[in-house]
Amino acid sequence: SNKVGRGLGKEDVVSGFAKAKLFGRFQAYKAKPLVILDGAHNTDGMNALVEEISSLKYGKCIVVFMCMADKDYAAMLKQLKRIPRLNYVSFALMDTSRAANRLLLGHAKKYFLAKVKKDVKVALRDAINSCGKNDLVLVCGSLYLLSTLLSKEPIITQ
Repeated sequence: SNKVGRGLGKEDVVSGFAKAKLFGRFQAYKAKPLVILDGAHNTDGMNALVEEISSLKYGKCIVVFMCMADKDYAAMLKQLKRIPRLNYVSFALMDTSRAANRLLLGHAKKYFLAKVKKDVKVALRDAINSCGKNDLVLVCGSLYLLSTLLSKEPIITQ
């Protein structure tokens, strides 16, 4: 089961961890290509993120994205569309019932070229392999997505 210790679910642990570390605010993860992690998971956060991205110098941008189903993902996708030289968006499926996984895909096709990858690590590896050293990869949409990427092991083994 996903419960640990005192009845905390895996997602409680993940979100607590994310908040405690305050990680994922425009965090540089790698250089050449530049990989930026950002926990933006609502329209305001995404708007601010797109403004920051727009001030950077880079060739093309690939976005790795997934969010929770209860977020306004249509509005977030519209924000992503504003990113200069956006090449494609890679939807990284998440292993939580709260993820927007399949909900997003119908929306996405309206906006941009999209790929779907089985998880964030695969999506990021593919994005990096599709980039030159002056390009940009942005991973965003959910703190859960970022914590999955940054965890070396599954947070809780079944």
